[in-house]
Amino acid sequence: MRIDEAQLQSVRLLSIDQQPQSLVNFNDSLLIEIAYEVKIPTRDLAVTLHLYDSMNNFVFESMDTDMPEWKGVVRDPGSYVATVKIPPHLLKPGRYYLSFASFIEGVKVIEQLDGVLTFEVSQVGYTLNLNRWGLVSPPLDWRVCRFNENGRIA
Repeated sequence: MRIDEAQLQSVRLLSIDQQPQSLVNFNDSLLIEIAYEVKIPTRDLAVTLHLYDSMNNFVFESMDTDMPEWKGVVRDPGSYVATVKIPPHLLKPGRYYLSFASFIEGVKVIEQLDGVLTFEVSQVGYTLNLNRWGLVSPPLDWRVCRFNENGRIA
C-alpha cells in the first residue's frame, strides 16, 4: 500500500475577516487558506499555489517555503493550515483561478490540483485604465517634481 507524505484537504478564498468569498474588490486584500495533512515525517515538504488569469496566463507562484522558518525542516505528522495574503491593488479586475501542489523540493511532486479555486477581482476601487497592459496592475508610488526657472524644485 502506497502512503503519500502529505494530502491536500481543502482550499478556500477568504476575506481579511476570514469570510469565504469568490468576489474581491481591487482595493481589498484576500487570503488563500490551504489545509493539508502530513502523514509521515517529511523533510523539505512544500505547498505551492499557481495563479492564472482567465486567458490561462501564468501570473505568479508562491510557496510556503518562501518563509525561511519552513525551508529545510521536517514536518511532523498532523493537520496543517497554511494561509497566504495577496495584497490589495495587485490583480487587475477579471477572473482568476488557482492550482495547488505539494511536493518535496528537488525530489517529487506528491499531489497536484489544477484549477480548483476560481475567483473574480471586481473593478471596485480600480481607478486605472482598464486596458492597461500587464498581468498585474499595482499602482506604484511615483514621485514627480516640477522645476522652476532657476532649476530648483518648485
